[in-house]
Amino acid sequence: MPPSRAPILHAPRDHPRNPAVDRPAGRLANRAQAQDPDTIDPVAALTALCDGNDAGACTRLGDRLLEGEDVARDEARGVEILFKACQLGDRPGCNMVGFVSSKGTGRAQSTDRALAYYAHACHGGEATACSNLGLAYISGEGAAGAVIDISP
Repeated sequence: MPPSRAPILHAPRDHPRNPAVDRPAGRLANRAQAQDPDTIDPVAALTALCDGNDAGACTRLGDRLLEGEDVARDEARGVEILFKACQLGDRPGCNMVGFVSSKGTGRAQSTDRALAYYAHACHGGEATACSNLGLAYISGEGAAGAVIDISP
């Protein structure tokens, strides 16, 4: 019998970038910035969109904060913003909350919370979350059909 291996969960980078926000000609650019694309701050643009409850922008901003991409790395704030993205309905954001919960990034590690967020995202059609949920069940983490609570 081959040795048991821990599952390889899909990392948060599975969330696609939005060129309308992540590139210098993003939709928040004002006229002066549109004339000089190098002056646009993608983190500021994502922050403004997330503040306006754009769930996808919140996911991308949370990812940038977790990775320290174009901004100082801030795991606690990144996780908080990912929770917001999920609550706003962004299923890739919910998958990312599951991933950071499984690793203990930015807050205490919680397998139960990870499974709940993976399941929530999976039920919403996020294939990566379905994969993560299945891998967790295969490795013996949680029970299929468990009650799902995604309160922060």
